[in-house]
Amino acid sequence: MESAVIGKVVKEWGINGELKIIPIDVTASYFDKIDSIMLQRSVSNETNPQIETFDILNRKYISNTVVTALKGIDSIDKARLYRQALVLIDSEDLPELEEGEYLIHQIIGLSAITISDELIGEVKEILQTSASDIFVIKNGDKEILVPSVKEFIDEINIEKGYIKIRPIEGLL
Repeated sequence: MESAVIGKVVKEWGINGELKIIPIDVTASYFDKIDSIMLQRSVSNETNPQIETFDILNRKYISNTVVTALKGIDSIDKARLYRQALVLIDSEDLPELEEGEYLIHQIIGLSAITISDELIGEVKEILQTSASDIFVIKNGDKEILVPSVKEFIDEINIEKGYIKIRPIEGLL
């Protein structure tokens, strides 16, 4: 079984064992599409990390994080055991993305070009903010921040390896 990392447990939340998770490679709302997750924690004296599967009982969103209640983790003491654990799902269980949806790792490394096919740089990072994701595009020492909204992003083509940007004056 191949697994995909979709988040990391930051800390326990409340006294009932909920976990606060920072999504990795997905947006927080992605958790609406899944019913269970695996948590991988590594105890310092073990070489093999422990992976356990949990059903998601409920989820709520706070900024760009997900607070989840998981079956079997029902106290703050149990939740503390999973602090800093990676959140995984089976790669085969990745929900199908709707048209226009992408995973972060699919966009990192794409060439950024203008609508007139001029090279801007390469997408190096995606910052997740409450308003929208921000593409960090680098060209040498120059860094350009482009909001991931339709006013700026004309096209994302994973197969051909580029994103097309509709720049406004002063952006580049």
